[in-house]
Amino acid sequence: MKFPSNWPISRFASRRKTHPKETERVPQSAETFLDLSPPSNQGFTPQTSENGKVSGLRSSAPQLPILILTPEGETGEALIKGLEKLGGEVAHTSCFDVTLNLLVTNSRDWGLLVLFLDETLDSDWINDSLPSLRTLLPHIPVLQISSERVSNLFGLEDLALCDVAIKTPVSHSALKLALSQAQVNNRFHQLRQARNRI
Repeated sequence: MKFPSNWPISRFASRRKTHPKETERVPQSAETFLDLSPPSNQGFTPQTSENGKVSGLRSSAPQLPILILTPEGETGEALIKGLEKLGGEVAHTSCFDVTLNLLVTNSRDWGLLVLFLDETLDSDWINDSLPSLRTLLPHIPVLQISSERVSNLFGLEDLALCDVAIKTPVSHSALKLALSQAQVNNRFHQLRQARNRI
């Protein structure tokens, strides 16, 4: 998906961390970050449609486009390609300000927000902003992907920040489940937000 021509995206710069982490991590290559090959022991043979997307997986992706905040590079490209293979129409940016602008001004145009947080994006600043964003736009499911997570979170424990959170490396099955579960969990998030307004 292309951004509308009237969006001044080129004027925005990504927020990069200016302080080094206490322990530097080795950047993950695209191969170790994302393994979208279906498990071989399940006898899965993907059927590819004319547009190159794997059929039979469309139900995982939302019908509206997915907006991804991801750093530039191989890992972000692998995530984008993985979501497209699962049937998602994807738009991406590496700037959180652009992400917020797109969500707030066109909130009904997005089916899912995916935040890939790694050492190049200021995850502390993003996580501080998420509760306000989730209150303002409760209808947009949020999926967080982070190299700092030790386990996947598919439950309702962290709805203030996201609907689902998964760790890297991302497996085919985890990404597929995360797409559908984020949409399910978001219904509970919307109910909680509606109760809080009463």
